[in-house]
Amino acid sequence: MAVTSVQTNNRGTKFRNKLIIEYVRGNMFSPYMSDDGMNVITSFHEEGKYGGDQINVPLITALRGSGKGSGTLTGNEDTIGNYGWRIWLDWARNAVVATKAEIKKASFDLFGQAAPRLSEWGRSKQRDEMVLAFMAIPTQAEPAGLGSDDGQRVNGVIFSTATASQRNTWNAANSDRVLYGSARSNFNSTFLTALQTVDNTADKASSAILRLAQTMAEKSDPKITPITTDDGYERYVWFVGSNAFRDLENDANIIAANKDARPREGTSYKKNPLFMPGDLLYHGVIIRKVPEIDRLLTFSNGTINCAPTFFCGRNALGLLWGQLPEATKLDDTDYQFKKGAGVEMAYGMGKLVYKDASANLKDWGVVTAWVASVDDA
Repeated sequence: MAVTSVQTNNRGTKFRNKLIIEYVRGNMFSPYMSDDGMNVITSFHEEGKYGGDQINVPLITALRGSGKGSGTLTGNEDTIGNYGWRIWLDWARNAVVATKAEIKKASFDLFGQAAPRLSEWGRSKQRDEMVLAFMAIPTQAEPAGLGSDDGQRVNGVIFSTATASQRNTWNAANSDRVLYGSARSNFNSTFLTALQTVDNTADKASSAILRLAQTMAEKSDPKITPITTDDGYERYVWFVGSNAFRDLENDANIIAANKDARPREGTSYKKNPLFMPGDLLYHGVIIRKVPEIDRLLTFSNGTINCAPTFFCGRNALGLLWGQLPEATKLDDTDYQFKKGAGVEMAYGMGKLVYKDASANLKDWGVVTAWVASVDDA
């Protein structure tokens, strides 16, 4: 029996015009950014045609003197400790281009995807650079790659490219605000020696490490000032990677605190902090997960992987804007046959750093706590 078959050219082809798009996470630091100097990340806006490629940020310490009662004050005045820390900016640009011929072939609006994808690129790039900036080795010099093809928006030396000497210098200068695992005694002025004390038993992220980092922030000099949240309380913010957040979620003290102390707002599981993803809250500290910390800042100590976490108060990081993101388009259109869309912005970011009387460059608003960061088996 002869069976009729459909010739190849006559076969129907069904195209989906609903797209499957790779997930790009937004900037998890955004809720803790502001222009008023009262949040973890402070934005400085110097947009305009002119104005230079850097800004000097004055840092002022509290008065240290004991003052006088009825005695003579003349000759016994206090001094205002101050230091100026500079942030440089550079450009970041990206674009996509296509011809009308390729746009016509697509079964969906190919070029209509340009603007949202470029917006995602800008957010994710800035987020990743913020992660790198939190761990960069501060220097008083202009960033090495400033003005190059790739640009240099992260101020300081990227930690993964820093020399052992640079890491040791930063580590020793910040001995009152760098923590290795669950004990202050793990500290050593040699960075790698200190990191080798971190193990996967006692030094996972925990409520105990949180309390230790909090005490260090409160006793540091200059003091790491907590932020004031909308509810009127002073709080610190702890940025941690995915592995550290996993370990904190499994901490018995944090489970109990979120179970017994936080409001559930009715019987709906959607209001229960144990069932819904989001920030953890413990002992006045907001714990926020930033998965990119594990992707960008994990280091082996020779035995296990370790990751930094950032226990922050006010003005830990400075973000300098020279130009907010602007949409651009291709000028050379080849008789309007090519279409191109782009985005450009100019910014720079880096930790705010204070130079003390001993010429140590001290991170102004952050305790860096290294913890075990071992992936799930």
